Amino acid sequence: MVLRGARDRAYGFGPNVAVMIKTIQSQLQFRYEWDMGVRSRPQGNVFVVGLNVTLQRPQQPAAPLRGPSTLR
Repeated sequence: MVLRGARDRAYGFGPNVAVMIKTIQSQLQFRYEWDMGVRSRPQGNVFVVGLNVTLQRPQQPAAPLRGPSTLR
């Protein structure tokens, strides 16, 4: 096994921003991380862009009908 005895580690810190786009029912996410405390592997930074799309929304339950009151 290649990873047997691997002792690498890394910590990351950075901002995460999400923007809702209601016209297309989506969310756009941006994340940037600085590597800190890296040991036994190359140090670098990470930039991630993500897109979440809602394909189907659950339907709202119908409101109960309110007619004339029959209780007196």
